[in-house]
Amino acid sequence: MKLVVVAQIKDRIARLGIPGYGEDEIEFIVQTLRLAKPKAIFEWGTNYGASARIFHEAASILKLDCVIHTTELPIELAGISPEHAGTNTGVIFHGIDSIVRHTGDGVTESLLAYRQGGSPRSLFFLDGDHTTENVLRELRWVHAVAPKAIILVHDVSPDRQPHSHAHGPHRALEQFRRECGAYLVKIVASQAGMARLSP
Repeated sequence: MKLVVVAQIKDRIARLGIPGYGEDEIEFIVQTLRLAKPKAIFEWGTNYGASARIFHEAASILKLDCVIHTTELPIELAGISPEHAGTNTGVIFHGIDSIVRHTGDGVTESLLAYRQGGSPRSLFFLDGDHTTENVLRELRWVHAVAPKAIILVHDVSPDRQPHSHAHGPHRALEQFRRECGAYLVKIVASQAGMARLSP
């Protein structure tokens, strides 16, 4: 049954043409949703909205009743920040009621929404500004405010193509693990790499 559900989700995502995630990462997301059974998902680094749409489709097939909060940067920051902002932000989830859009700094807006009604059964997906400093800030803040939540971090592979922020999530995760032993960490070794931190 589990393999059938994973196959259904992969098939739906392929048919919808949702870009940016390999099958191993989609399977890891599905495993995480099964484990967490979140009432709320908080994610940022929205770009076209691929991760929010994947969470929505997977939650729908898994029959999870959860709200997805996604945060994008203001349009005036397009081209200024390495985090996504632009006129096509979120185009692949327009009109889906279970996806709530916020504008601003990802972790700040997510934690505000969490405080206003987030459940301890929450999931945070970090995929915004990939600098070491910013990812470490996000990890520390989520841990401080929502210590029972599960955290997913994208782009943690140490073997990423070299560019200015490629290794930031990997370095931040290693630093956070040295600082905080409160999580069981599992990493899927996909091309981009994805880590799950379970309290």
